[in-house]
Amino acid sequence: MMIQKYARHSVSGVSKRGWAFSTLLMAMALFSSHIFAASLSISPASGPGNKLITATASGFQPDATGTNYANTGFYADGGLRAACPYAPNAAYANCSVQFRAPMALGPHAISVVNSIGGSADPQTYTVLVPDFSIRPACGPAGIKVTATGKNFPAAANVGIYIDNGYAGINVMTDESGNFTTSLTMPALGQGDHVIAGIGGSGPGNSTFTISTNCIGTVRDITGSPTLTPPGGSPVPLLPGMPVGPDDLIKTGAGGAATVDFIDGTLLNLRPNTKFHTADYFFDPADTTHNKARYGFFAGAFQYLSGLIGKKPDPNVAIETPYGAIGVRGTEFIARKDPCSLTQEVYLIEGQLTIKLPSSAVTNVIDGPATILFTASNLITAALTQTAYNAISNEVFQTVGVVTFPSWLTEYFGCTNEPAAAMHADPDSDGQDNFTEFQAGTDPTTNASSFRILSAVPEGNNLRVTWLGGGGRTNTLQSTTSLDGIWSNLTANIVLTGTDSITTNHLDIGAVTNSGAKYYRVQLVQ
Repeated sequence: MMIQKYARHSVSGVSKRGWAFSTLLMAMALFSSHIFAASLSISPASGPGNKLITATASGFQPDATGTNYANTGFYADGGLRAACPYAPNAAYANCSVQFRAPMALGPHAISVVNSIGGSADPQTYTVLVPDFSIRPACGPAGIKVTATGKNFPAAANVGIYIDNGYAGINVMTDESGNFTTSLTMPALGQGDHVIAGIGGSGPGNSTFTISTNCIGTVRDITGSPTLTPPGGSPVPLLPGMPVGPDDLIKTGAGGAATVDFIDGTLLNLRPNTKFHTADYFFDPADTTHNKARYGFFAGAFQYLSGLIGKKPDPNVAIETPYGAIGVRGTEFIARKDPCSLTQEVYLIEGQLTIKLPSSAVTNVIDGPATILFTASNLITAALTQTAYNAISNEVFQTVGVVTFPSWLTEYFGCTNEPAAAMHADPDSDGQDNFTEFQAGTDPTTNASSFRILSAVPEGNNLRVTWLGGGGRTNTLQSTTSLDGIWSNLTANIVLTGTDSITTNHLDIGAVTNSGAKYYRVQLVQ
């Protein structure tokens, strides 16, 4: 059985009522045909150089004599690119042509002129800057990397260069100016090396770092995942960042990260995942000692094997709280609910081995299969298309969405813990978990809470300082009576970042004003 993988999309229908209304508008326009206005439209309005664009002219006057054919010319930066005739006595001159966009970067004026007389307001086509990327972006010499180009000249030849020297690789772009190719990194010195794609509208540059300490690079992220190096403190995980041996990656609630390993392994980490690159070695010239050891503690991930996992004698293992997963050239999804005692594995294709700590037996399982195991028990079943669709939706559609349960999972692990109750206050700061979730503060430390810290006079003014959660929006308000009407002293203030943020506002003239004055900070939803 083959599991069918696909991308999902939805199409909104057009109501008959809306269609009828549009038809009515068109009919009204036809009755007003004695009124004309020349116009020009182009599609698309931006893209790569040399892209085939469509230009449409309409609304020109017909030939008054009824004997001559009028010609409509289309120009780019003043040079004729295309022309089309239309018949005499036509009420409107509608003419569409296709021609290649200019090559130079930046905006270009597209205009139209009719031979009988008249022109339309010019339009602009913007040639975009080429984008060139390498993945992985670091590793030892001799590894194969994937080079991807976007917005290069359409249907054109691009040469690949390393440190200004021709790498002997040429590739043709498609009509969108995109291409993908591979190259092997030559034996260059340690450090950064510039790799460039050059063709037509200009080069696109990327950097590859030759390093024996790099085992992969971050392709993309969602949310605020972190990386903790051996013996170090957590740092924000960012696209292009190198990943090394013994690094710990945490994605957090709503977060995600994709890592390209230097042997071609692809790892998609989903929300609230903890993943450890315990022991990894890859030598493209000598595969004898190549190996990969990972630790998976919670969350979910998708794994696609690289070269190490595709060896005749693969040496890849993922240690889980309930046993070891051995990888043999495969693709699978693994999930571990922190409140569950069961490890889930959904083997899409290939083969896995499962070794439980309570048994000397190594279980070999071929895909597609559903695998559930604890420290002492293993259950397998066929992976149906329905089951694959369900787990795929659950794992991949939660990215970027921070719910209260996922937030509790990030801070407390299992949501069934007493400290994770909605109205529990585990850090004793006077604010329960749901309040801290809304405010964006940390429920595990009383140093992080949503509160006013001080109100200090500065001459005739008063500076109000408060603590709030990063990523939230606050407004400072005041009143002269606690049972009175509160009014905004500030516009919306966005607290950037992900940690607790201290901010302030200077209330001008507050000290000299007569009577009492009270302050509060409002969380803007």
